[in-house]
Amino acid sequence: MGAIYTSEQRETAIAEGQHAIDSQPIRPKARRFVYELQVSAAKALRIRESDLPALGLDQSDLVSPDFSSCQRVGAHAAVPSARADGTNLVIFVNELAADAIFERVSSEQIT
Repeated sequence: MGAIYTSEQRETAIAEGQHAIDSQPIRPKARRFVYELQVSAAKALRIRESDLPALGLDQSDLVSPDFSSCQRVGAHAAVPSARADGTNLVIFVNELAADAIFERVSSEQIT
């Protein structure tokens, strides 16, 4: 199931990206960018930490390198970040409706 992991806050996106880099056995040397997106999807869940047990999830699922537990939710979801005080928006590419909006608004190179 293809997914795009985005964040609602710039700082959260940077923290999530840094975590991805830190988990690589060889540190990537590519330039890093933060993109501002416009996203509109008719169906999405906003999941708070207090909602996790009802979905069969817990905090360990959010930090696990195995995404299968979170993918079982099976909907576009706004979920708490495990790396920063912010929210990630998970967009399942194959589930986007034909009228969904997913556009790049701007980009910024970061160091």
